[in-house]
Amino acid sequence: MELDESYQEAWLNLGIFYKRKKRFKDAIHYLEKALELNAEDDFALFALGHVHQITGNGDLAIELYKKSLALNPCSDSAWNNLGFEHAKRFEFKKAIQMYVRALQFDAESEITGIISSMRI
Repeated sequence: MELDESYQEAWLNLGIFYKRKKRFKDAIHYLEKALELNAEDDFALFALGHVHQITGNGDLAIELYKKSLALNPCSDSAWNNLGFEHAKRFEFKKAIQMYVRALQFDAESEITGIISSMRI
């Protein structure tokens, strides 16, 4: 079987597959290839940001989350992960703003649901 190199969704799916398998170097390769074919794929940007966040490259993760959010400002996952990255840096005011933004798009989110019970 051969992969059609111009089929962006295949590269994206391979990147997601390798991310789930914790083969992050492979995931980065395939997600970057997907973005070469479509630089405005907000989900590919988010997924690549998440891989970089997992592997400790928070600065790049923030950059990618912001690009993803510029294309899809309603992504509760991107807002949540951006908030998490700021919280890791002890930038709590920014983190809370991001979490609250995430809640605006998914108030039932298990990840951000804790924030709704906090007094802010």
